[in-house]
Amino acid sequence: MNMKTIEDFTKELQAIAENKNMPKDEIKKRLLSLADRMDKAGVPNLEKFAYRAIELVDEFPNNISDVMKLLIHCANEDWTKVGDAAKPLLDIEDIRELSKKAGMKPSI
Repeated sequence: MNMKTIEDFTKELQAIAENKNMPKDEIKKRLLSLADRMDKAGVPNLEKFAYRAIELVDEFPNNISDVMKLLIHCANEDWTKVGDAAKPLLDIEDIRELSKKAGMKPSI
């Protein structure tokens, strides 16, 4: 995977993340186009990320910007930022429940 492909991928996601007023249908069209570009570039992982992003737009309609940031960090393989980017997408109740099950005191 070359840097230009990753850059193309992350720039598109960044543009979506920054445009707060973009309709959901437009976001999905852009992500579909991005998946197609990644397919043509021969980068199946980023193509899959783009398709997954379409699903996540429906799952997290109020956190689209956070979803895009998460995928940008995944594409760049910046794992410390991936953890931070995922936090707003996690349900607080789930975190508390998982912490209790693990025998830890929840920090939230």
